[in-house]
Amino acid sequence: MFLPLCPTKRSALSVSKAFTLVELLSSIAVIGILAAILIPVVDSMMAKSRSAKCQSNLRQLVKAAMLYQIDNGGKFVKSYDDDEGISWYRVLRGEGDRPVYLEADLACPD
Repeated sequence: MFLPLCPTKRSALSVSKAFTLVELLSSIAVIGILAAILIPVVDSMMAKSRSAKCQSNLRQLVKAAMLYQIDNGGKFVKSYDDDEGISWYRVLRGEGDRPVYLEADLACPD
């Protein structure tokens, strides 16, 4: 006849369902090491993406100026607005009640 084991005794094959303190601390340490490795990499990737975005915006401004010059018989963009006497650069910067088209100078920070 088969008798069940006493509930206070554990068999050699029983498996623990809880984490030990050592397992918990080692997993936290591994996560911390991975974060310390990945954070500088992600930061440099973000800086490169900001630089690429800035360069693309500058390229689009130059293309727009070149297309304006082609369409107007080789004349470049007027430097002053006839109505208000504001230069085109100041217009792009949002002087007066105009919207801001340029948030920084015409140079990429990186």
